[in-house]
Amino acid sequence: MVNLELYRSFVAVYRIGTVSGAAEHCDLTQPAVSQQLAGLEKKMGKLLFERTPRKMVPTPDGKELYTQIAQAFDVLDNISKIDAIGNSFSLLRIGAPLEFFYEEFIKTPLPDIFRYRFVFDTSDVLLDKLEAGELDIVISTEQKTRKGVVFQKFKEENFLLVGSVDSNPPDGGEDKILHQWLLNQPWISYDVQLPIIRRYWMKRFHERPKILPKLVIPNLHAILKAVQMGKGISVLPDYLCKSLLENQQLRRIDTIDIDVGNSLWLCYKKMGQNKNNVHDFLSLLNINF
Repeated sequence: MVNLELYRSFVAVYRIGTVSGAAEHCDLTQPAVSQQLAGLEKKMGKLLFERTPRKMVPTPDGKELYTQIAQAFDVLDNISKIDAIGNSFSLLRIGAPLEFFYEEFIKTPLPDIFRYRFVFDTSDVLLDKLEAGELDIVISTEQKTRKGVVFQKFKEENFLLVGSVDSNPPDGGEDKILHQWLLNQPWISYDVQLPIIRRYWMKRFHERPKILPKLVIPNLHAILKAVQMGKGISVLPDYLCKSLLENQQLRRIDTIDIDVGNSLWLCYKKMGQNKNNVHDFLSLLNINF
């Protein structure tokens, strides 16, 4: 199946006659439009345009393809016009970690001029969707190199080592006593690679943890519930634990303040069809871009 964006770039080049004009129309860079056009030609096994110094001239195969798909794109354009006349709200598609959205982002006063559609998944999957044009904004727990994607620091999250109220860690002992006690406990991790636990352990004991988690649960709320039920200990974001700790429904295992934190990143594409709406959204949230 051919990506709709390839057809969109093709139609823009066909109607405008130049790659630069099509790029401006589609809110893309010229290299991006050229790449999409080349990708479409490769998928179809046909040359769709003759490249001349002043204009892109459609080949017979290009004319045939345009005839087949032009009506479909006219229908899409008409839908956009109906939305504009009806003063419907523009749609913003936002991807985020479920737990952060549920505990923190849902409190954000969202501008009323947009409609919102939220998608929850891991950062890698959400960033893939952002690159593919399926999302407009992503809140990522990691900063990774992604072509054409801006990573802007959004918030900081801190982590705490917690257990159930029945946990019985050593009181006021030496680090080596706590170290040994922790090694004998059942651990609950988000991932088999212990991403958060490893960071705590390196900061606290200056070594890699020799821990095999008893439970691996890829959901922080489920980990929190398992910890409360006494199934093990874990390292969790403070915003997730705060109220339970205050109400003595959870116990903080290590009371020494260890700087174990992580940055959350607000991610969006430099160029894209929804670029203006993304910039308006960020401006209304007083976020510089």
